[in-house]
Amino acid sequence: QRDYGEDVGAYDIRQGSLALAEGYSSNYVLNFVEGLLTVDVAGNDVYGFSCGDVAYGSEPMPSAQSAYGSISFSYSQNPDGPFGPWDVNNAPGLWYVKASVEPTVNYRGAEGVISFTLLNEELQAFVEPESVHVSADGDVFSNVAAALPTELELVNTLGIRSQYKARVWWDVEYMAYDSQVQGAQVLTVTGTASLPQEVNNSYGVSLDVSILVYVDPGIHGGQAAIPGGQLSPEPSYGGGQELLPGGGTVDPFL
Repeated sequence: QRDYGEDVGAYDIRQGSLALAEGYSSNYVLNFVEGLLTVDVAGNDVYGFSCGDVAYGSEPMPSAQSAYGSISFSYSQNPDGPFGPWDVNNAPGLWYVKASVEPTVNYRGAEGVISFTLLNEELQAFVEPESVHVSADGDVFSNVAAALPTELELVNTLGIRSQYKARVWWDVEYMAYDSQVQGAQVLTVTGTASLPQEVNNSYGVSLDVSILVYVDPGIHGGQAAIPGGQLSPEPSYGGGQELLPGGGTVDPFL
């Protein structure tokens, strides 16, 4: 018999109850030699490792198996790490997931790294820009151009504001300003938005945008941009909506 145990180590092998069967002891002599049974550290491996592409704002669903031990997953934008937990606000692009098994006294550790793609955000709407107030003194067109925002906030199909913004080019030269009008004028300036490469427009939301501009003779000393109101923390959907797949709506502005 041998000493009890399955962990790595050396175990004595003793004669124990081993003996010659009855009737053989007169003809044979049993000489037992004690020995050792050595249990070595087991090798380990990660196999069957896969991870599909991930929609923006979702969690990756990697899967893997190992010869021994439980597997944990961690993530990085670099195949050499450092690796850490997943954040649903991670930027779209190529990512890496590492499957790891921690070593024990009985088996070795193991790991594997594969890549997957975090897909782009999808545009649902633009956040309506606040109106601006400018002076009627001097070159009004220059005053307006200086007051207009160069970027617009985006809302993605998760219904939350994106970490990315759209560049916008305003058609200031086409605004209907009349220098002969003595009082204040309320103008609508139109423009075209350009999405960042991290945001898709699969639902065909219009990239034509507009903003209200107040030209006020009461403002002096050049352009002055004045907020036109507070934005609601929760998006609300107005008119001109288009139906999204799955029952949602698209509005160029929120």
